[in-house]
Amino acid sequence: LGNDITIENVIKEFMKIPIGTDNNIDLVIGLLDKFNLEYEQEEVEKLVATLKEQLEIEKFEQNLGSKKKTSLGDFTELNGYEFQGYLNNLFKLLGYAVIETKLSGDQGADLIIKKDDEKTVVQAKKYEEKVTNEAIQEVVAAKNHYKADKTMVVTTSSFTRSAIDLALSNNVELWDGQKLKDITKNLSDESEDKSLVSQ
Repeated sequence: LGNDITIENVIKEFMKIPIGTDNNIDLVIGLLDKFNLEYEQEEVEKLVATLKEQLEIEKFEQNLGSKKKTSLGDFTELNGYEFQGYLNNLFKLLGYAVIETKLSGDQGADLIIKKDDEKTVVQAKKYEEKVTNEAIQEVVAAKNHYKADKTMVVTTSSFTRSAIDLALSNNVELWDGQKLKDITKNLSDESEDKSLVSQ
């Protein structure tokens, strides 16, 4: 606190301590007495309520920005299973309900995502080389198996010309590594903007 010892500052610092007492008024008053500060109990109770609300808002704003940024990172170093988990988090942040399919017998879909009553089957390809027709064929089969509305293949690399042509004729949405980076960056930028809204 330094020289800035006021009722408000003493209470605010006290409330930042995670002591599990839910900011007991008796403890606050005891602290004010130690600092020889004059107060009225009603004033203290109002201040505690106001400051509690302020601290909760500050914490919420910080989390709004930081949670999104920390839950998404660089996907290039992940293995196939980790990449699937990464996409799970990404789609949740984009507002989808996400189900991961079983690792074996997934019938061509790694994730099933749902938003606005539309179900999409997603195949995740953590590849160095270009993704071929096979991935497109598998996800199209998965659409029927899971009775989905849409299909998507997401890769860390890119697609062959033939795979792109097949995807176009079957309405399969394709996300390559560049698109994935752009979406991740936009999400981080949006979370930073939101955390500045009320400053």
